[in-house]
Amino acid sequence: GKILPPGTYHIPFWKKAEVKKTVMKGQVEDQGIPMELLMENQEFSKRVLKVLIPDSSIGYRFVNGVFAEVLLPGEYYFWNVYETQEIRTVDVSLPEIEPNFPVYLIEKAPLSMYKKITVEEGEAGLLYFNGVYERTLPCGIWYFWNYGTRVSCTLADLKMQRVDITGQDILTSDKVGVRLNLVCCYKITDPVSLMRKTSNI
Repeated sequence: GKILPPGTYHIPFWKKAEVKKTVMKGQVEDQGIPMELLMENQEFSKRVLKVLIPDSSIGYRFVNGVFAEVLLPGEYYFWNVYETQEIRTVDVSLPEIEPNFPVYLIEKAPLSMYKKITVEEGEAGLLYFNGVYERTLPCGIWYFWNYGTRVSCTLADLKMQRVDITGQDILTSDKVGVRLNLVCCYKITDPVSLMRKTSNI
């Protein structure tokens, strides 16, 4: 077989030939022909970009410099003739995301692959990787890959708390009944230490 560029062709009727047309943009449609066989044709392979996204990675595809889609692990073929294809492969096996990685690209990934953590003012976020305490997050919005490592966060309220204890009846040493109303104010100053001593903060 061979590649026919755009044009007009005359094929003798006695030749058993079949022509399959495809648009040379976006992902390649193999038209039922194995890609391995198509890629052996130099006229075909020089017009196609082969992309392999390894396990524990995702790919960001850009067309003419504009984001187009997220690619999950697998093998892909794209026409590279009338469009300029660019693939950026990102390893998501480790939870930390590089500081300058655009947030809009993180949020293009499947929700199951990243963790968004919001820590409000007056809170502290206790960050865990695979159930093991990693560090404390200050207020802000944080993103982590949640693919190779299970990421979780417990929020601790650092603001002053008030507990009202009302109607507590006690007896004095001389058997006199007394009802007490108490107000208790407290503030968490070391959420990590408290987390290790109690299951509910």
